[in-house]
Formats: sequence, structure tokens, C-alpha cells
Amino acid sequence: MTPVTEVPRFFLVLFSQSKGVVLKKIQSVIEQDGEMIAREAEKLQDALTHFRYEGKLQRGKNLKAITSIVSSLDQELKKHKRYQEKILFPFLKRHVPKYEPTIHFFQSDHEAIWENTQKVKESLKQIRRSDLHPAKGSLRETGIYLVCLLRHHVRLEKNGIQKILEKDLKEGERAEIKTKVQKWFDRYREKSRPKNSHRGKGG
Repeated sequence: MTPVTEVPRFFLVLFSQSKGVVLKKIQSVIEQDGEMIAREAEKLQDALTHFRYEGKLQRGKNLKAITSIVSSLDQELKKHKRYQEKILFPFLKRHVPKYEPTIHFFQSDHEAIWENTQKVKESLKQIRRSDLHPAKGSLRETGIYLVCLLRHHVRLEKNGIQKILEKDLKEGERAEIKTKVQKWFDRYREKSRPKNSHRGKGG
């Protein structure tokens, strides 16, 4: 079974709280999610700097560090995009349609981040096959650009989505989104469960 830590915090907080505090907790999770992404972006920038300046002796170690950070970041971004685009954004567009252009902007931002994450992965592959000095490759350029995109995105969400949640959702809508997220999460958890998990030990 998928570990609980792999489930977006958005779901875990919603399911453990009463209706009266759902809105506050949604805001808190969005903020925590943003802080996590910002921390990973900072790690990536540091690793790219080491890779550029520490030379060939540390090349393997630094490549491994960058690969690990990008892999972790990629998984977190997939979860981030999933809960927002499957649950939060459609709900907000339906209940506060005046923000639909804003939601489309955030979706476009998600796509730009995804595309640039793939470019960083490709740069990693290319530089592993290359004898070029790290400073001459495209890894640093694509990586630093991704870092900038991530920081910008986190600031936008903090100043945009949280304000929408504060001002425009009613009590009944809070209950509705909780129900929708619960149903979606149940399907998500079921799909993540290994096929043989329903069998007994004698299986």
C-alpha cells in the first residue's frame, strides 16, 4: 500500500477536521505545500551551484544530489498539481466563476513548471553522456530557471488562492468540497492499493 506520507497533506487535514475549520485548514495546507516547494527549490539552487563550481572531482556526487532533488520535487509537484486541478480549481470555477481567468492562469503556470521540470531531467541525461565542463552545459540554466518559476508560483498561490478562499466560499460550500475530496481520495487510495492486498496471509 502507498505510504500515508505519499498522500497530499491537503486530504489528510481535511478528513481529520470538523466543518467549522475546513476553510482555515485548506489555507494552512496550501501555505505549507508552498513552503515545501520553496525549500526544495532552494536545495536545487544550492546543488546546482556546487555542481558548477566544484569541478570534475565532485561531479558524480553533485549529479547524484541534483537527480535526487529533482526526483523528489517532481513527485511533490505532481501531487500539488493533482489535488488543485482535480479538486480545488473545478470547485472554485463553479462556485466563484469570476475567478475563472485567475484559475486558468494558475493552470498555465502548472504546465510551464511541468515542461521546465522535464527540461531539467533531459539536461541531466545529456550532461551524464557529455564530457563538457558543467558550466558549459544547459543544466544550470534550465535548473535556475525552474527555481525562479517555482518561487514565483508559490508567491502567486499564497497571494491569490488563499485570498479567494478567505473571501468567497460559504459554509455550505466548505462542506461540499470536503465531501468531494473525500470521495476522490477514497478512489485514489483504492487505486494505490496493491492487487493482492485484499487477500489473507495464506493468500
